[in-house]
Amino acid sequence: MEKTSKEDKKGKIKFQKDYRFKDLFRKHMHALKIEKTKANLANKLLVEMQILENQRKVTKEEDFVIFPLKREPDIIELQKMSKIGGEVIEIEVSERRLPPEPYDVVIELAKKRNFPEKVQKKLPRKWDRLGDIILLKFSNRVTNETKELEGYKKEIGKVYADALSAKSVVIEYGVYGKMRKPNVELIYGDSTETVHVENGIKYKLDVSKIMFSSGNTDERVRMSRINCKDEYVVDMFAGIGYFTLPIAKYTGARKVVAIELNPESYNYLVENVKINGVENIVEPHLGDNLVVSPLECADRIMMGYIHGTINYFAKALNIIKKSGGIIHFHDTVPTEEPLAKEVIDRIKKESARNAFSVTVNRLHEVKSYAPGISHVVIDLAVKRIT
Repeated sequence: MEKTSKEDKKGKIKFQKDYRFKDLFRKHMHALKIEKTKANLANKLLVEMQILENQRKVTKEEDFVIFPLKREPDIIELQKMSKIGGEVIEIEVSERRLPPEPYDVVIELAKKRNFPEKVQKKLPRKWDRLGDIILLKFSNRVTNETKELEGYKKEIGKVYADALSAKSVVIEYGVYGKMRKPNVELIYGDSTETVHVENGIKYKLDVSKIMFSSGNTDERVRMSRINCKDEYVVDMFAGIGYFTLPIAKYTGARKVVAIELNPESYNYLVENVKINGVENIVEPHLGDNLVVSPLECADRIMMGYIHGTINYFAKALNIIKKSGGIIHFHDTVPTEEPLAKEVIDRIKKESARNAFSVTVNRLHEVKSYAPGISHVVIDLAVKRIT
């Protein structure tokens, strides 16, 4: 479309449109056109200015990206866009819209079902999805929030199930005990068992009996991409196969010994090994790793546990082969600098006591676990001192 511009008295850019398109004006909208190499910068700027139209798709045109705008930019906004190399253009309004945000669907259904406004305002904005089950997070403590929602639990479950196409909805109140068993309440549906698919791995579990942390997804994916070709791997805290399965399926490991103390988790571990077709690689063991672990054989060890993993580190040094190997060590530590200093110092002392030297290859914060507490993973290379 041919167009020119001029500045009006209020400082806005006014577009003079070809008269042939006058009747079609409602079918057009403003957009920012910018080189692909500057797309991230442009996206950040548009979000800061609250002018990006989130209900329309960002499109590409050769070497350019086109961001739809909610409205015509003012002169200040136009100058900022121009400064990063952007050009404001007009585009045809596509009939295709992005799907509404899931929470907006939840609220819309709640309104249609005549939820009181005070209940609508307190509906959880965040949830986890495992397979076809939705987990809503509520506090263990009785609060004004939980009191408001108490009388609407069944209706709330139905709303989330319909909005998110789920078969069951549970409220998760946290975890308890050494086995970190979930404390949940089923408010919609008749089953808490599901199959959750992540990174091509099928994890069968019962969400009322076994915890599955969505915050550890990146770490599970990372472990599927490491090179374990022909390695003998021992997973000291296997659970239902969180790390065992991606290592066995993707990394080329020769053997993975998976040890689990919780009988319920162990039963799902055995089943998950079968449904993922890695029976010829994984060897599950039920029991305490301090008792049932193989000795002086592992090229690599997974220690995917938190809350006192250091207490098992000496055992890991008994499991690693005599010359040494790699240990992936998880634990919770204070979120302060230098991160994990105390636990690393203890690892080094324990290693020296068992005639090993240790090098930290990687230290990474997996997620924030609680205020002032971080879940970290430390990749350690241990080597026998001769």
